[in-house]
Amino acid sequence: MSDVPRALAVRPLGLLRLMLAALAALWIAVPAAQAEDLWAYEYHWYEPKPLADASRAASTIISLQKFFILYGGMNIDQLVVTREGLAVHGSQTTIQSNSQYVPSYGGSWIGNRYVPYYGGSTVTSQVPVTTQQQAYVPFKDVTGVYLMYLPHREKHWGVHFTSREDGKNVTLRTTDEGLARQFADAAVTLIEQANPAFMLNFDEVGLWGVWNDAKAFKKAKYKGTGLHLVKVTRGSPAERAGIRPGDIWVTINGKPRTSGQSFSEVIGPAYDSNLEFSFDLEVWRDKQLIPLRLTAKNVRMTHWLAKNPKFLGVNFRELTSADPLVPGVTAPAGVFVRAVMETTLAARMDIRPGDILFELNGAAIANGDALIAVVKAGPITSAKVLRDGAVIELRAPPPPAAPKPPAAAPERLGLGVREIPAAEGRPAYLEVAAVEPGLAAAKLDLRAGDKLIEVNGKAVATTADLAAIVAGGPVVTAKVERAGVVVPLGGVTRF
Repeated sequence: MSDVPRALAVRPLGLLRLMLAALAALWIAVPAAQAEDLWAYEYHWYEPKPLADASRAASTIISLQKFFILYGGMNIDQLVVTREGLAVHGSQTTIQSNSQYVPSYGGSWIGNRYVPYYGGSTVTSQVPVTTQQQAYVPFKDVTGVYLMYLPHREKHWGVHFTSREDGKNVTLRTTDEGLARQFADAAVTLIEQANPAFMLNFDEVGLWGVWNDAKAFKKAKYKGTGLHLVKVTRGSPAERAGIRPGDIWVTINGKPRTSGQSFSEVIGPAYDSNLEFSFDLEVWRDKQLIPLRLTAKNVRMTHWLAKNPKFLGVNFRELTSADPLVPGVTAPAGVFVRAVMETTLAARMDIRPGDILFELNGAAIANGDALIAVVKAGPITSAKVLRDGAVIELRAPPPPAAPKPPAAAPERLGLGVREIPAAEGRPAYLEVAAVEPGLAAAKLDLRAGDKLIEVNGKAVATTADLAAIVAGGPVVTAKVERAGVVVPLGGVTRF
């Protein structure tokens, strides 16, 4: 009797089957892993830069169509842009091999007996197969526009649209980051026309996480509460601060994170009036707490200012008793300017960080509410600030003068002439060789064969004479000899 337990005994045929099954499983698993890796992606930081108007945005999208494909690799056959949405039709043609067994019948005579036989062969044909796909992006349903990078694909940059409805997200891919950003900016411009509140969905720091992720906490050997950071957007403030995917965010400004919303509760009020806001945090990594400092950018406000260039463009705080007083005023008056947005009215007026802004358009500014009220009331033309102890008056620069329309090009004379050299008893003169219809010469009734005597009252005998007269202004009169008769032309007002 064998010493091998029955439970472990494997017959040779069973062993062969087991090996084949293992190889088949490996063959199936490897392509699946490769396919998953091929479609790996990461998000990149994206700050929208809206275009001037919807018409320009639509034409930009149409002009970029040839550089993009649908996410699955389908070529875009047609792209239609309306105020309501973006419709894309794509197709892809692949060559499919079809194999078919073709039987054949026959036989042969063996002596006096016919012996039939049966056979056949496999015929393989290459058949083109076209698949089609349609996608529609309703602008009112878009909740986000993101920039994707797919490192293992040929067209590795993507513009990803997320929708309110599950399963209706759309991604368009291209080869170039710049093209992807142009497309995204144009799309955001159109989306905001349909949904003005769209920008409220944008992330300010570039983090994606799961609150109290038990599985991740166990793997990291962390006991407590926090946010497991699954993704960190490339180029975002979070990445620049040194945060990595897999970190567990534990504290903010020295206080433990007690809920999934605690981050918003801490920085939310600051975003109402700050272009940038820095805070300290700790993350759990490699079984230890690591302190980091993150400076977040207020994408919402930055974008809103870019859309509204007439807005004053100052980032302010209320005054405190530690701030200097405006001369002649016994209580704090005005607001402290913390930052000035580039290209805005405040920058053009030379309002600077550190100024105390206490007057706009001649109206006293006691606090932030007063400032907002004056800005909303109408265009800002003047301001007063306290700077380094001195009161400085500032004025809004005049709007740029409208460009002068180009001067109308002078009407061409439309006359072809030839010089007739002097002969015995006759001086040189100009003969009309051709007259272009609709131009000044034709309107004067100059005709081929005429002998030019005068133009604008000046005698002409050479092409140099005529060129000097034409350069001095429009030709309005002429005198010619026609069929032996001197004929004056022009100088007649027609009604």
